[in-house]
Amino acid sequence: MKNDFSLLCFLVMVIFTSCHSTSPKGVATVPKGYRINGEIRDINSGWVFMKHADEGGNAVVDSAEIKNHRFVLNGEKSTAEQVTLFLKKKGASVKFFLENGDIKIVASADSFYNAKITGSASQDTYQDYLDRISPIEMKIETLNKALSDATPVDNAISQTSMGDSLRHKLAELDSLKSSTIAKFISDNPSSVVTARLIVSNFLWNPDAEQLNSMFYSLDPTVQRSQYGKIIKEHLDIAKRLAIGSTAPDFSQPDMEGNLFTLSSLRGKFVLVNFWASWCGPCRKDNPHLVKAYQQFKNKGFTIIGVSLDHNKQAWINAVKKDHLDWTQVSDLQGLSNKAMQDYGVWATPTCYLLDKEGTIIGRNLFGDKLEKKLSELLP
Repeated sequence: MKNDFSLLCFLVMVIFTSCHSTSPKGVATVPKGYRINGEIRDINSGWVFMKHADEGGNAVVDSAEIKNHRFVLNGEKSTAEQVTLFLKKKGASVKFFLENGDIKIVASADSFYNAKITGSASQDTYQDYLDRISPIEMKIETLNKALSDATPVDNAISQTSMGDSLRHKLAELDSLKSSTIAKFISDNPSSVVTARLIVSNFLWNPDAEQLNSMFYSLDPTVQRSQYGKIIKEHLDIAKRLAIGSTAPDFSQPDMEGNLFTLSSLRGKFVLVNFWASWCGPCRKDNPHLVKAYQQFKNKGFTIIGVSLDHNKQAWINAVKKDHLDWTQVSDLQGLSNKAMQDYGVWATPTCYLLDKEGTIIGRNLFGDKLEKKLSELLP
């Protein structure tokens, strides 16, 4: 569900030239920004690209020509930033933390993701994080594969104690992963890496109190970084949409083009569900929503689906195929959907459960969690 979530951005192709300068006396000075000296051992010529953000937060792509296996990229960063270096033809990429200074990258095209990167203190910090978290993620991946690769017969068995045992182990590993990340964040308040980890792991389903504690534990310079600004923005949204707050009202066209307003559902318990036809996890959770809707629709519960689609026909087809028989709305603006922005949606699916007065009483209740919550509210 989590993902590297990016809203609409434009790409600008730039080829950097050398940043070396000379003093009035002709003495060479050290570059103020960064200089990446790269070597790709199995590529003699071609181009390498680097995706990052400019000072305004807009996505840009820099490029450098590879000559005799080597390339150079120059520029300047106000703070460290995680960037992506990639080869278009090979489809290979590696992420690393770029900051001012001399950085060396040695890689092979067939194992580009495993490039050796030196000269960036922030990258060293990030590597320390990876060393701690990778063993946990490998165990999680193994258990998830064991569940997803089950045969139809095994799926029936997976509902027994064997499946319960695997899910229990997964829950324990997820908890261990979260605590490991939180500990790393606590140990590194002065690193931009820490802010990047908060963005990656704690904005999808933010707890206002936890996010507030994390943000204000960061050094002021990190708070002012591009990642710090993102955290602060979502912290403000999390506080505004905390449990007990009144949900923002909105109006959007339904599938017939008629304007539908959320507040018209006052008097019922309402699940506001942000989803899209192209969102795999959303489609996977839809059967749970259908089950909950059928079970509680006659007890004062309903759902309003807010689609983040651009393509109306794809949206309609998904609604019909998944049997989503409740109200569906969309402004067909994709990830620029106005309601999505008002609710600070960071990833899909995202949902909010509202009481009869429009007060938020639950958030991101997926799978059996929604049914359990509704059973308490509507016995």
